[in-house]
Amino acid sequence: MLRSSNPHSDLLPRPLGRRNMTVQVASVSSAASPVNFVPALTVWRGSAGYSALAEMPDGRIVLVYEKSRDVPLDFESVSVLVFAVERRGTR
Repeated sequence: MLRSSNPHSDLLPRPLGRRNMTVQVASVSSAASPVNFVPALTVWRGSAGYSALAEMPDGRIVLVYEKSRDVPLDFESVSVLVFAVERRGTR
């Protein structure tokens, strides 16, 4: 399973569209198949910037991301979120 994190918003122009920090997931059946990410979890509904994901040895996911309450963007903090991912069987 692939995971991605990014601000997920339809608002344009940027930076207004840099909102809604979202973790997305995609299943890959083969190297030749297309990858379609599906939004799975919105962790912050305010302004959001750069982010990074990592998997811990116990399988939990760590998300580190910039967030702000203001537009224009004035990133006032970096947040860390740790969460578990439900494992589903393959089809």
